[in-house]
Parts: sequence; structure tokens; C-alpha cells
Amino acid sequence: MGNKKEQESGLPAPEDLAREILVRAIDLTKRLEDWTEKRAFPQAQDALVSFGQLLLLGSLEAFRKMYPDRDLTDYENQVFLQLSRLTLNEFLQREAEENEWEYFVTYYRSHFELLKRELGETNGEPLAEDDALSEEIRRSLEELFSRFFA
Repeated sequence: MGNKKEQESGLPAPEDLAREILVRAIDLTKRLEDWTEKRAFPQAQDALVSFGQLLLLGSLEAFRKMYPDRDLTDYENQVFLQLSRLTLNEFLQREAEENEWEYFVTYYRSHFELLKRELGETNGEPLAEDDALSEEIRRSLEELFSRFFA
């Protein structure tokens, strides 16, 4: 998994983490579609972006707690860019052209900042603990970490 630098740091390689987050986000999106009983759920792409970014935020927060003395800014940016590229490729089913990538990463970063702000406004309160979807997100994060840190 990953290059030697990431292995020595104890963190998964950014691309490995981004790929695993995308797989979990796709699974959560499918579960949401099943839950709404609509195969043509029009907000599926938005849900995939949101789930992926929620899992990313959860992962980064866990790493900050695991490694409080490390500056993870560069690592966080690498994972963010890998996840955004993988997400766009999932939407397009091909490698994005440069103008498509630039447009998407601007949208993706804006969405990410809004999501961080919204989550920050919950004052650290867990989001709807009894909500089935929140429980699925929590379980996905636990599975993600158990695979990387087993």
C-alpha cells in the first residue's frame, strides 16, 4: 500500500485512502438510492460527493487525533485531490480533460468548504445519532479504519 514515505509515516498512501473513501461513498449512495426506492435518484451525484467528503472529513479528523503533533496539511490536500479526481472519473467513466478537471475541482472544493462550515456549526454534536444513514456513515468510517489499521 502506498509509497515508502507514507508507509513510514504510518498513514495510508493518499491514493489508497481516496480510493477506499470513494468505494464507501459509492456504497452509501447506492444504499440511499435503495432507501428512496428510486433507481433514477436525481441527486445521486450530489450524494456521492457529499458522502465522499463526509468520509474524508471523518478520516482526517481521526488522523489528527492519532497524530496530534504532525502537520497533515500536505497529506490532507493530496487525499482531497485524489478523491476529487477519482470522483470525477467515476462520473465521466474516463479520465477528465483539463478544463473539466479545473471546473470540477473548483466546485468540489467549494462544496467541501461549505460542508466543513455546516458541520462546524453543529458545535461538535453528532449528526442525528438515531438516523439510519448517519449510522451507515459511522459504520463505513469504522470499516475504513479497520482495513487500514488492522
